Amino acid sequence: MNGIPEDYNIAIVDDIKDSQYNVVGDVDKVKPHDGAVFVNPFIVFLENNALGGALAGVNKKQFVHFYNEQTGTGGIIKCAGFGITNDLMRNSKFYRTMMWNMTNRIWRQKNGQPIDLDITKDYLGNPILYTGETKDSTLYYFDDKDGQYYAIDRIEKAEGVNKYNIHRRRVNEHG
Repeated sequence: MNGIPEDYNIAIVDDIKDSQYNVVGDVDKVKPHDGAVFVNPFIVFLENNALGGALAGVNKKQFVHFYNEQTGTGGIIKCAGFGITNDLMRNSKFYRTMMWNMTNRIWRQKNGQPIDLDITKDYLGNPILYTGETKDSTLYYFDDKDGQYYAIDRIEKAEGVNKYNIHRRRVNEHG
């Protein structure tokens, strides 16, 4: 009812590691993403939109519980969740690749048919204003294909299943 999906797709990826030394020569392995979860930003917007005035921001500590009645199994997950923002993608090919892999699949209903979503509206039909659609902010990104930066002025639903018109203009690396 609030726009949050009942099922989530997840991927578990090995963390990068490096050696760490202290002044007496002890060695340990450092894992910078230990306990971190990287979240599709569309989910962050849906979660925050559902929370209304109690929204929690882009980065938050998730507490997830689940239970399978058929098998009697369940679990609890607590982790630091980071929405993959435009800032992260602008500064790292790793995050651009991760975001591409999160969004390059067609979302389908349980019967296999594509879901016709409108990411510009919430479940009540109210507009969801993404960063950059207000006078106070500019949404911009780096396009790997042509090596240019673009500002997004507006996103609107187009004809067809999950098709959008993105109105953009070329900008410098600072937006």
